[in-house]
Amino acid sequence: MKEYIRVNQACYDDLAEEYGDRADNKSSSEESESNLCKFILNTVTLPDDALVLEIGPGAGKILQCFSDLGFYTMGVELSAKMASLAHKSSPKSPIIIGDILKIDFVESQFDIIYLGALIHLFPQEDAMLLMRKVSHWLKPTGRVFVNTTCNDKNQEGFYEKKDYHGQCRRFRRRWTESCFNDFVIASGFLVLDTMYTDEHDRGKSWVAYVCKKA
Repeated sequence: MKEYIRVNQACYDDLAEEYGDRADNKSSSEESESNLCKFILNTVTLPDDALVLEIGPGAGKILQCFSDLGFYTMGVELSAKMASLAHKSSPKSPIIIGDILKIDFVESQFDIIYLGALIHLFPQEDAMLLMRKVSHWLKPTGRVFVNTTCNDKNQEGFYEKKDYHGQCRRFRRRWTESCFNDFVIASGFLVLDTMYTDEHDRGKSWVAYVCKKA
């Protein structure tokens, strides 16, 4: 396991309890799980047996939303403590604990792959590798959700996660919106719709894309 992944794993193990509390007490500026699911589903008609993969499900609320809609769901989570939270929220969803860069699925296996607040936890080279794996796993008619915060300049490194009480250091990449858009397109995806969220109480502005394979 690469060093930055070990650091992130330890960070999310440490913050799991607070993540769970926040998931149960969302602020008014956060997008609801139902809005995020609708954002994707408005672009596609899925079969009844659709399979949804969430990479980094955290507290598991998105998995729960898709599961409640009747879809088959599963997750891959780096942190064992976060995986436990996800399983409690969405007990029908199998959760694989491991490094997504070392995991493989069948080609064209998934109808939806959800990467919420995740892609910026990788250096750009590994982020591109992950997006290419996602493209391989996604059905030709499938959809990908990917989002990140908008920043004034591009940079990456180890930073303290200041919006949580636990002083936790993790790896983080910061993109400008235009460079993030370029990155998604260069990864082999076509952006179908865009969502902006001003999470003002945490000082974050988010851009989210729902995409298909180009």
